[in-house]
Amino acid sequence: MDAPQRSVPDLLRRFATTPFGLSCPALRIETNDPRLLAAIQTSKIQQVLSGNEKTSIRLIRDADAPHGGVETTLMFWGAVRTIVAGRGTVIFVDAERREILGFLAGDISSERAVSELLPLAEKLLSHKVNPAILDVLADKE
Repeated sequence: MDAPQRSVPDLLRRFATTPFGLSCPALRIETNDPRLLAAIQTSKIQQVLSGNEKTSIRLIRDADAPHGGVETTLMFWGAVRTIVAGRGTVIFVDAERREILGFLAGDISSERAVSELLPLAEKLLSHKVNPAILDVLADKE
């Protein structure tokens, strides 16, 4: 008897569906969390991010990600910047392509994502981020 075929697990959530979103000429936001989208729509971050340059944001709520931790860490290498919040939230910012890809742990509230993490990601979209400024940005957020 043949063993049942199983698909390869998507541990990195690369193929997670993002059925909720909004789009305007310079901004596209996709997410799998309707509460996060609602928080984005009622915040001012949407106006901040919808500037002259096209920006793409994809945020995946990952309930299986580790919870806990409060520290926010910033890392960068060239045009790619990374925000690590707590133990299970990672947001990648590609300044050249103007793309933000984030995986949010279940314990990161939509309000924190919109009031703290997305504004920080928006600041990191700038091509001219001075490395000495990164510590200051993290402390103020």
